[in-house]
Amino acid sequence: MPDGITISSYASPASAAPPNVLPVPAELAPPRPAMTPMQPNPSYRIDPSLNMVVIEFIGDGGVVKSSLPTPRQLDAYQRSAARPDTPPASLLVKT
Repeated sequence: MPDGITISSYASPASAAPPNVLPVPAELAPPRPAMTPMQPNPSYRIDPSLNMVVIEFIGDGGVVKSSLPTPRQLDAYQRSAARPDTPPASLLVKT
């Protein structure tokens, strides 16, 4: 090492507390929310009546926030499958 250079230790920012912040006693700290099991987001499921994959986006509290196809589109698929003039899926042309 060249002469005239010294290395001194210092506290890392993570361990040093800001000067104006006092620690809060555990009794006064707000309670932490209960841990919930992790859910994949988005989640996937197969609609058995349509044989179609549905992608669901989960919001806060584990409630489905939105989905692809939308509930309205799923309803339209179900109604069209019930029509007598709809060809069976085996007759549809696949490209």
